[in-house]
Amino acid sequence: MLWKDEYATGISAIDCQHQKLVHMATVLEEAVKAHKEMTYATGETLRELVDYVKVHFRD
Repeated sequence: MLWKDEYATGISAIDCQHQKLVHMATVLEEAVKAHKEMTYATGETLRELVDYVKVHFRD
């Protein structure tokens, strides 16, 4: 998944968070495709994504 300008809300703080979420989801997708199984790196990437989603919705 790649960030597209059409996803922008016009609110800088939210757009930055959304861009980071898209990037993290892309990293996770690539890790899963590359390994075809759950690895330590994939697990760590998933954990970071989940943690950041919590921050995003808390703010």
